[in-house]
Amino acid sequence: MSENHAALAAPERLRSLFHPRSIALVGATDNSRRSLNTFQNLHQFQFPGPVYCVHPTRAEVHGEKAFPRLDALPSPPDLVYVMVSTARVLAVLEEAADLGMRHAIVLTAGFGEVGEEGKTLERALQRFAHERDMTIVGPNGNGFIRAHCTHCTSTRLSWKGSDGRVYSYTVIRQHGHQAFRVLVPFVVAFVDLDEGFRMLSHIVEADPAHVCVGQVVEVVFQDLEDVSRPVFRPVAEIR
Repeated sequence: MSENHAALAAPERLRSLFHPRSIALVGATDNSRRSLNTFQNLHQFQFPGPVYCVHPTRAEVHGEKAFPRLDALPSPPDLVYVMVSTARVLAVLEEAADLGMRHAIVLTAGFGEVGEEGKTLERALQRFAHERDMTIVGPNGNGFIRAHCTHCTSTRLSWKGSDGRVYSYTVIRQHGHQAFRVLVPFVVAFVDLDEGFRMLSHIVEADPAHVCVGQVVEVVFQDLEDVSRPVFRPVAEIR
């Protein structure tokens, strides 16, 4: 491991990435489900520090005061979430680096996954991270999950059920992949959970003809070898 890589992986360096004291959401907007989900996740799991929403023109985002730029924040945050357009990502990271920020999570897509032009942009991000000594998670990612309780730090976590309503759905009646042919017809649905998240998965234990928008469903977990998959099934009671 090179000296530079060793420094990036040092515990004292990573502490402010995995345990930030404050976070900025650059490009936060009420028009983005990804922005809203990120904001709600931080609050639902009781992130203890301030979460700043940054938007160039809006005074309020997600019910909170918004700031026009990173340099308008009360203090530089430990971690920056970047969810602006692909063309603006590098400029935001440059602003963050100029203010002394060393960690960023880039949610924006449009990089190596879209072809040669995107790969060129992604290489530019890699060069920038090396030159400015910045840790960048992404692009086109959702960050990371801390798999422990934020209150007691226990890693003994368990699945918790939840209810929701079908937002939209599709009935798959034909499938070209051999592994799925034995499953058709099956239902794939977006479900709005009571916690405020919209989740995509299968509807099980239901006749596809009886699935409808607004239907009340509950989360159940299917064990698939060494992983568990959350799916939904209808519940009888009408709320």
